[in-house]
Amino acid sequence: ENIFSKRGESLKEQLAARTALIKKLSDEKILTVIDASQRAQLLIGAQKITAELIDTLRGIYAGSLEEGKEAILSLNKLAQAIFAAFENRDEGSAAGISLAVSEMESAVKQSLKARKEILFLPVRAAWWSTMEPVWEIASADKKAHVNVMPIKWYDKSIYGEIGEAHETAADYPDDLNTISEEEYDISKRRPGCIVIQFPFDSTNAEITIDEKYFSYKLREYTDKLIYIPCYDAASPREGDKVSRSALSSLIEQPAVAFSDLIILPDEAMRRLYIEVLTGLMGEDTGDMWEKKIRSLEKMGISELRTLFG
Repeated sequence: ENIFSKRGESLKEQLAARTALIKKLSDEKILTVIDASQRAQLLIGAQKITAELIDTLRGIYAGSLEEGKEAILSLNKLAQAIFAAFENRDEGSAAGISLAVSEMESAVKQSLKARKEILFLPVRAAWWSTMEPVWEIASADKKAHVNVMPIKWYDKSIYGEIGEAHETAADYPDDLNTISEEEYDISKRRPGCIVIQFPFDSTNAEITIDEKYFSYKLREYTDKLIYIPCYDAASPREGDKVSRSALSSLIEQPAVAFSDLIILPDEAMRRLYIEVLTGLMGEDTGDMWEKKIRSLEKMGISELRTLFG
């Protein structure tokens, strides 16, 4: 692994850490022996974290509350058990919290295991064709929630000043059922997979997108960031140094580095990416790029489906 593979805690890790903290704060062995003031402080802490978890899951399941129903219900039961422990100091109330925590932990794990949410972030309608084959395969999975959210792009002046915003949602196929940026909060929904196509983040001199959609930021809100290049470029012929140089400038971009997976149209382009990136970052990174970069030419439908979890 290299520096680009590092990221913050995943959603599952965050939820596990909060659950562990609730367990620690509501340990029945401790609650039954400490004084009333200390007990109240611990229970208040546990109740606060439980409330935060409820808000987190409501955000995650905003588009499909039915799927998160049991997990959220288990958290509400835990909150009730903690509240009851304020009134009763006996061992039964403490044991009730312990039981509620176990049930909640199981319900949350089960809901996350069954969850499959995929978000596509196209930038321009003219570039949709490069994403479409992968979107079609993802959409065919009846267990997956697939959303397409076109994001605005902005002109940049020669001085780097951000100019006019361009919205192209109306230019996409009518049957695509796109959603707007206002409808979907990535930081709360935390989709299991995000598919992007803009390689530059802030490095392009002519156009840019909102910073919150830069690859290094998006990877903090998903377990898998997939990059599909926006340009439908042909692989250069043997000895074509001009085309190779032009493609190299598209390969050496942030989205290539920060994504977990890169999907290219064919094996020739895949070999070029691996060659350029290995030459740039060192021969010892070759195995990493071999695993990270895939081609539609070699991947079957079943294999593509497994990429989304």
